[in-house]
Amino acid sequence: MKASAPFSTIPQLPIWAERRYEMKISLKNLLIPLLRCFMVLLLSYGCEGKEKVKGCTTSSDCPSGQVCQDGTCVSKQAGSCTTNTDCPTGYVCQSGTCLFGMGTWQATSTTGAPSAREDHTAVWTGTQMIVWGGHDTSKNYRNTGGRYDPSTDTWQATSTTGAPSPRGAHTAVWTGTQMIVWGGKYCYSYGECDNLVHYYLYLNTGGRYDPSTDTWQATSTTGAPSSRNGHAAVWTGTEMIVWGGAYASSFLNTGGKYNPSTDTWQATSTTGAPSGRFPTAVWTGTQMIVWGRRDGSGYINTGGRYDPSTDTWQATSTTGAPSPRDFYTAVWTGMEMIVWGGYDGMGGNLNTGGRYNPSTDTWQATSTTGTPSARDGHAAVWTGTQMIVWGGWGQNTGGRYDPSTDTWQATSTTNAPSARDGHTAIWTDTQMIVWGGYDGNYLNTGGRYTP
Repeated sequence: MKASAPFSTIPQLPIWAERRYEMKISLKNLLIPLLRCFMVLLLSYGCEGKEKVKGCTTSSDCPSGQVCQDGTCVSKQAGSCTTNTDCPTGYVCQSGTCLFGMGTWQATSTTGAPSAREDHTAVWTGTQMIVWGGHDTSKNYRNTGGRYDPSTDTWQATSTTGAPSPRGAHTAVWTGTQMIVWGGKYCYSYGECDNLVHYYLYLNTGGRYDPSTDTWQATSTTGAPSSRNGHAAVWTGTEMIVWGGAYASSFLNTGGKYNPSTDTWQATSTTGAPSGRFPTAVWTGTQMIVWGRRDGSGYINTGGRYDPSTDTWQATSTTGAPSPRDFYTAVWTGMEMIVWGGYDGMGGNLNTGGRYNPSTDTWQATSTTGTPSARDGHAAVWTGTQMIVWGGWGQNTGGRYDPSTDTWQATSTTNAPSARDGHTAIWTDTQMIVWGGYDGNYLNTGGRYTP
């Protein structure tokens, strides 16, 4: 007997129903990937329409038009605006557009601030900025100063009892407990000092200022370098090294190491030293690097590395070095010296620069894409990751330079101090504080910039 076919519990669908079922399956297989893509896009762009892509370390990891913020790529622009309140959090209104990452400014108080001046110095103690010296006209030099506390936005005058004589074009370093000022010049002929070097008194005196006691103690002149102005100074951790500068029109390539614990000086070697000049200087942790500005022959792009442990000099390479210039800035990053901007001596300001690596004695140019406008007389600080440059004659603009990506980002001008040169700038670990300077008038105003 022939076996019957097994009974099926699944009802047989008509042909039209089978096709409809197959279409549903195909549609489901199509929609699931589309929904997944939609969710990815939603997470990428966020709820405010600002494109976000997670997983960045630096801005170089982000698409064009975005910057890295807290591990997330965010758009540089977020619509039009009239004021900052029109912009999302983290954006500022700049020229009618909400821009991200330009930072913010807050004015420093003028209540109790030192008198208006330029050619002064400033140091950061860890809690306060100390400004000292400078002048408010070509003939009115100061030996006054002030301590500024950014946490309270307040000033306190520095004592003049036992302070060094009035001066400008001096240097100042912070030792960890004291500010040491040294050298400089003073006008001794009332009203006759405008660019006339023979009416200046050049100095090789100085003083140590202790802000905890508001007291001064003179530095020894025994064995001190000769009188000068326009020199450079660095703090090594145990000594202040001063070098270069000029006495009247004679440029100097001499210097000295000052030990405040013993109040003693030791001359620096001139063997292999760079030519006498007005220099800039940075401290690398083991060496002082001096570079540029100008000597008796004109504007220069040479320099040298000085090792105080061996009292020896080694020239810096000129291959790939920035062009000769003066009135530029120099900062130390922990690995490189970055110089930027300045005046070329032929009527032109510069927006070029270079990074010098002392371990390889090599230069690498800084990008000019997105750079601040060409300028001189500006100031610069190192934040730990970026160089911030700001100001200069006729300028209240600036830029943040990231050497890891060779990129620039503009600083905000909203609430920024007025345009100026001859000002100072220090870095507090969270803010750049600029103060003083000249804009056609002498200034005792400033600002705190938070990047």
